[in-house]
Amino acid sequence: MIGLAFLVLLAAAPMSPAEIEKTVDSGQLDDAKAAMQDSELTPLARATLEGRIALAEDHPGLAAEKFAEAVALAPEHAPLRLLWAHALLRAGAPQRVATALETLEPTDPAVALLLAASREGQGDAGGAYEALEAGAREHPKDLQLTQQLILLCAREGLLAATRSWIETLDPAQLDRVVALALLQEIRGDAHALPLARMVASAFPDDADMQGQLGWVASAAGATAEASRAFGRAVALGADEAYTAAEHARAAERNAEALRLNARVRNDAKRAQQRFDILFESGKMARAIAAAERITLSPRRRYNLAYAHYALQQYAEASTQARRLSGTDYAARGQTLLRAMGR
Repeated sequence: MIGLAFLVLLAAAPMSPAEIEKTVDSGQLDDAKAAMQDSELTPLARATLEGRIALAEDHPGLAAEKFAEAVALAPEHAPLRLLWAHALLRAGAPQRVATALETLEPTDPAVALLLAASREGQGDAGGAYEALEAGAREHPKDLQLTQQLILLCAREGLLAATRSWIETLDPAQLDRVVALALLQEIRGDAHALPLARMVASAFPDDADMQGQLGWVASAAGATAEASRAFGRAVALGADEAYTAAEHARAAERNAEALRLNARVRNDAKRAQQRFDILFESGKMARAIAAAERITLSPRRRYNLAYAHYALQQYAEASTQARRLSGTDYAARGQTLLRAMGR
C-alpha cells in the first residue's frame, strides 16, 4: 500500500517548465495549460510558456506581448528575443522586429533571417538583401541564408544576382523546395528561361521541376520547348498532358500534340482538345468524326461547319452554320453560308 501511495504522489507531481514546454511542442496545448495551473512557475517561465501557447494557437499578437514581458525580465536571453521577433512578424508588425533583436549579433544566421524578413515586410528589399548578405558572408556554410538570398533576388527580378548566388552552391545544396519556389517566382519573366534551364537541369527526373520549366518557357514564348518540358513532366507522372498538348499544338507540332492528348485524363477535355488539334492540322474528316464525342461550343461548331465545307459536304455545313444564329459566331456562319450560295 505504501508503494502504491508513493506512485500516486509521483504521478501527481507538477510538471517542470521544460516538461510543459515539451507538451506544447507536441501540440498538447490543453494539457500544457492544465500543467501551468498546477505548477509554481516563475514570472519569466510563465510569460514564456504563455507566449509559446499563444503562438501555437495562432495568436501572434498575444504571443508578442508575452515574449516582450519575458524579455523585460531576462533582457540578455537570446532565444526569447528570437521568439519575440518571430511573433512580431507573424502579427504583422515587422517594424518592431529590429527592437526585439537589438542586443543580438545581426550576422547570426537566425537573426539575419528575421531582420531580412522584417525589412522585406516593410517594402525594403535592399535592406533585406543587406541583412542576408552580411549573414551569408560571415557564415558561408549556412545554406538557408544563401537559399533565401536566391529567392529574394528572384522575387525582385534580379536574374543575374540569382544566378550568381546559385553558383556558390553545389547542385546538391540547391534544395528541391527552394528550387521549385525559385521557378515559381520567375515563371512569368520572359527573360528567365536560361536561369530556369540551369535550375531544372539539376533535377532531370523531377516531374514538378520539369513542369515549372515548361511554364517559364511558355512565358518566354518558347512554345516548343515548353511542350517538351511538359512532355517530360507527363512521362515522369505529372498530370500535365493537356497543357503539354496545348503547347505542342501552339508550336504546330501536331503529331506530338495528338500523342500527348491521348494521355489527358479528363475524358471531356481530351475529346475537345483532340477535335481542335485535328481541325487545326487540316485533318477535316477525322475532326468531323471527333466532333461526335463532344458538346459543341459556338467556336467548335463553326469549325465543324467549316470542316464540312472544306470537304464539300455543303448540306451538313449549312446545317451547322445555321445553328450559329444568336451566338458570337453568327456573322461567321452567315459568311460561310454566302460562300456556299445558301
